[in-house]
Amino acid sequence: MSRLFFIVLLVANLIVLILYLLGLTPWNHDEHEPARLKQQVNSERIRVLTEQEQAAQSAATKNSSIIKCLQAGTFNKQSTAAFESRLARLELTDLPKKLMVSEEGTFMVFLPPLKKGQAATQKRMDELRKFGFVDLHFIQDQSARRGGISLGVFRKLELAQQQLEHAQRVGATDARIENYTMTVTRTAYQLRGLSSKARPQLDAILSEFPGVEISECQP
Repeated sequence: MSRLFFIVLLVANLIVLILYLLGLTPWNHDEHEPARLKQQVNSERIRVLTEQEQAAQSAATKNSSIIKCLQAGTFNKQSTAAFESRLARLELTDLPKKLMVSEEGTFMVFLPPLKKGQAATQKRMDELRKFGFVDLHFIQDQSARRGGISLGVFRKLELAQQQLEHAQRVGATDARIENYTMTVTRTAYQLRGLSSKARPQLDAILSEFPGVEISECQP
């Protein structure tokens, strides 16, 4: 009986071996099978990158998250100092470039002179600074505004209107806008190498300077 079982087992093994050699068994289809490789779609486009190609691809990915150049401005003397103190918060690959820009102011937002004198005016300026106003100075021209407080000179009426509304929200209900034509020298900054993650930080800083615009650097 055992002899018959041995013969049957031997014959079965021979049949399996023959099927395997003919490629007719399920376990013939492994990762080394040439026919399986032929089934790949666009296999000629698959290749291993060289070290140089990997480095170039990594650099390109990194550079894509960098904003090349943005220009912020313009600022007067007071707001220039305040803005520069906040620039340290930003991560830049290059130092900011400072530009002197001549522009014509068209609208002034201001507070009329106080009858209580310069000491009261200075106190009011200090109070306004607590509310985020940085573009402040005594008006010293030969007009009815003399002795008042300038809250900024703007080229566009809508920017002057924003500053006026900001002043009225904090209680300066006597603030007003008047035409004011004068060429002034202001400061702008070109910021290079600003990461996309730092852009919201820049927007938050600029929100402290009403009327300041941001744009791409001119070529």
